[in-house]
Amino acid sequence: MENPIFNLQCASLEELDKTLTTLSKEKTISGRPVALNLYGPQILVRQFDLPLSSSREITNALKLEAAEVFSLLPEEIEIDYQALASLKDKTKGVFIGIPKKLLGVYISYFNKNRITAEKITANIFSRLNYFLHENKIKNGCFCIIDFFKEGIVNLVILDKGECVLLREIYYENLNDAEKEIGYSLKYAVSKSTYKKFDGVYALGDLANKEDLILNLGKDLNAGIKKYNNIDIQQLNISSLDLFFNLNLLRKYAFSQAARQKILYTTNAVLAICLLFFLVLSIKIIRQDKMIKDLANYYNAEDYKYAVSLQEKLALLKNAQ
Repeated sequence: MENPIFNLQCASLEELDKTLTTLSKEKTISGRPVALNLYGPQILVRQFDLPLSSSREITNALKLEAAEVFSLLPEEIEIDYQALASLKDKTKGVFIGIPKKLLGVYISYFNKNRITAEKITANIFSRLNYFLHENKIKNGCFCIIDFFKEGIVNLVILDKGECVLLREIYYENLNDAEKEIGYSLKYAVSKSTYKKFDGVYALGDLANKEDLILNLGKDLNAGIKKYNNIDIQQLNISSLDLFFNLNLLRKYAFSQAARQKILYTTNAVLAICLLFFLVLSIKIIRQDKMIKDLANYYNAEDYKYAVSLQEKLALLKNAQ
């Protein structure tokens, strides 16, 4: 059975270093794989709609986009993407990007504390995975407004499995938040074929946001369902059941399932080698016993007698 993944959320290297040092000393996550969920300007999170179908072309196009944002060369960027809708000559999906050097530093922090990092992804996707899984939301057109923490709101629109809107909005006060959320939603609706949501959900820290939620509901002409608790620490479902499954470590680390397969294979090979060693040992012991038995069967007098018989036979042969 797989060990449950320990989910960390952080916005900086300093925060991660402090957290890992503390967890390492307390042995809180001993033997458990860790998923790091990043947020803030250090990680790029976007949806895409490209007139491309091959994986290589999509990867190159998304690296160019991320390189422009980070002001780096494409080869200095690490990305992972997930196609949510694919046609013959068009692909829609989401992707995350990060500078390779920064990713390398994150990995080094895990190695320094002897902690296994299985996944590095965007915090917004882990929170969405938890919410979608807990509420069994799969089909239809939904709007999710996630007040992740004070000053940050994640805004997502999903339409029949496609990601129509994906934004991480920063705000200084609730008035600014309401204006930015309202503008983003109206713009997304104006550019889409749907005009009404099957469901609108407000998640996270909803304290003192009753008026904001009420006003957004009026603008959208929809009732907004509220969910206060989103605990990604409880997100221990199989990766196959995740709606969003993006991982910046995909090329750098084995998944827990892959590590278990390697462990099983290694154990099987060791068992076969041990069995071969036992069979070979038994064979050597038997041969050694046979040699000793032969040595004990013939004594010195028997040997002299055999030599004398050989000499007499030789004399008889020469006499003929």
